Amino acid sequence: MLYPFANLLLLALALTGLWQLADAARSGHFFAEARRRWRAEAYLLGHDFSAREKALQTAFLASLWLHLSCVILSGSLLPAKLPWLETVLDGFCMPVMLLLLLCKLIFSRYSWRQYLAVCMSVFIFRWVFFNSQDIWLFYAILFVAAAKDVSMKHAVRHWMRCTLLLVCCVIVLSLTGFLENTFWMDAYRERWYFGFTHPNTLGGFLMGIVCGWVILRAENWRWIDFGPLLAIELFNDFGPYVRSLQVVLRATLALLVLAKLLPLQKLCRPKALRLLFSLAPVWLMLFSLGMVFWYDHHPDDLIEYINICLTGRIYLQSQGFQLYPIAIAGQFMKEWPNQDNCFIAALLRYGPVVSAMIWAASCRVLWQLFRGGRAYTALIFLCMLVYAYFEIIFFHLPGNPALLLFAGALYALPPQGFTVAEPLQSPR
Repeated sequence: MLYPFANLLLLALALTGLWQLADAARSGHFFAEARRRWRAEAYLLGHDFSAREKALQTAFLASLWLHLSCVILSGSLLPAKLPWLETVLDGFCMPVMLLLLLCKLIFSRYSWRQYLAVCMSVFIFRWVFFNSQDIWLFYAILFVAAAKDVSMKHAVRHWMRCTLLLVCCVIVLSLTGFLENTFWMDAYRERWYFGFTHPNTLGGFLMGIVCGWVILRAENWRWIDFGPLLAIELFNDFGPYVRSLQVVLRATLALLVLAKLLPLQKLCRPKALRLLFSLAPVWLMLFSLGMVFWYDHHPDDLIEYINICLTGRIYLQSQGFQLYPIAIAGQFMKEWPNQDNCFIAALLRYGPVVSAMIWAASCRVLWQLFRGGRAYTALIFLCMLVYAYFEIIFFHLPGNPALLLFAGALYALPPQGFTVAEPLQSPR
């Protein structure tokens, strides 16, 4: 269903663009009108009315609930227990979600510059989506583009409500015996599924909950706000035991304690420090590539030890480069190695163009967060990037609510557009 929807969306965007060109030509002063519309935001289709913006925000939030419900429930053992559930998710929830996203994208307020950015992004990501057959990449660009004029704090709050509700329901159903709470032994200890298809699936949702909680509490972070994070840490240690979550969550807790004790906002005022932290995606990409080069061309005991400390990630990344070359517009990987690294996975599966777009946008998000004084939000975004080194959940909205912040980078909004309390829109 997603393939014809991608074509339909691109066609709708193209027809809307042609309509705007024709409408500007009818004014009799095409170039003057084009210059005005290049910067000025307006509804491209239909007329403005008082309830329109609120209706569009409601459509976005409803599509967000439907998407999270489809992904989280599909990642659990519920479809195996209730076969009709998969029919409901695929036959009803998914089409309604796509229809709501289509309406939100077409009927939102844009300047021509912003609309061109949306069209180009959808075109490029659709192309790569068709080549790689990775639905998560296309879902990500759909929700990022549709987050225009939506309060980030409101959207993340709804993300938290839906994710917490569904994850807790699945865990409770597994504890009551309705779903099978199986476990398996790895090299370290037993890992419990808690009603999900894999412990790492649950770990990804838990890391997303950590991210959402920090974003919501970032403007008034108190010592009591550490409580939910410590509870998730204890639950992970005695339950799914996701090692990547354990490492990143403990690092997050340590950084948040330092941020609480030190004047973090003052420390980030120097432009050189802001630039250093904002280029974190570049440093992580170079680190990933450097480790693979070292592992392949100069193997020694030290790189083997580093590989063991990183739970075998360097070996898995090396496998990817041995199996597939780099394709400019992405590729379908039939023998997909278990990469567990977003930086290498994006380069191999999506190609260098989309990979560069993603990490350049990440750098801009970090720069604007630090520049706007949103130190705690920037901190959790950095932690999600570190988690992206261990897991590919970074591109999945159900495991990373910080993806919604990419809307500010897509629309090239001023710093106030990155505050989670304000809608992502340009000043009127």
